[in-house]
Amino acid sequence: MAGWSGRIIRHSRILQERAMTTLLLTLLPSASGQTSDYRRPPSSRVLSLEELGMTCGAGCSEQIHIALGGENEMVVSFATQDVSVPAVVTYWPETIPSQVTVANGTRD
Repeated sequence: MAGWSGRIIRHSRILQERAMTTLLLTLLPSASGQTSDYRRPPSSRVLSLEELGMTCGAGCSEQIHIALGGENEMVVSFATQDVSVPAVVTYWPETIPSQVTVANGTRD
């Protein structure tokens, strides 16, 4: 009989641990891998070349990457098939399109 009671106690502990784990995962969303209520919006539709107005041929930049740099800084990198395309980025504030800034980069 002693063997059976030991097994029952162990089985009871396993059930208690499972119940506690289930309770914690229910009460703590971050414990289940969910860190916020954010839901990614659906993807935008793919634009055609006609909609983009692609007329620049081999001089077009592609694989454009924009990343945060240091304070008040953005890092822009891009690839192009034409090595004669200058390492230049032109940008402007959305609300003031006439305020154009040109940044000259380097080739690495």
